Amino acid sequence: MYQRFGNASIRTDPPVALVDVSGECDIATTSTLTGLFNTAVAEGCRDFRVDMNRVTFCDASMIGLLVSLDRRLRADDGSLTILGTSECVQRLLHIVGLDSLLRERADLGYTTASNG
Repeated sequence: MYQRFGNASIRTDPPVALVDVSGECDIATTSTLTGLFNTAVAEGCRDFRVDMNRVTFCDASMIGLLVSLDRRLRADDGSLTILGTSECVQRLLHIVGLDSLLRERADLGYTTASNG
């Protein structure tokens, strides 16, 4: 299933969810993302691949959302992989110690939710 809301799109094919996020990821947008993630988990998705290549700004609310999602997925033997980060997101993930979630697209052989 494909859905687009605000600055994010998601393609679900349980157990995989492909998420494409663009623009600013801050307190104003994370509630939409939380809803998308919760719906995908309820549909049976346990492996999330989040493309953040087109993200121009990321604040603590987005980091908190990613940490929460990662913990939730790991508890169900799932995984969170962050792909194609912009330079600002990559730097922030490194600072907060989440760069272990970063992977290259070629490693996973997929297309993003938006180009499907």
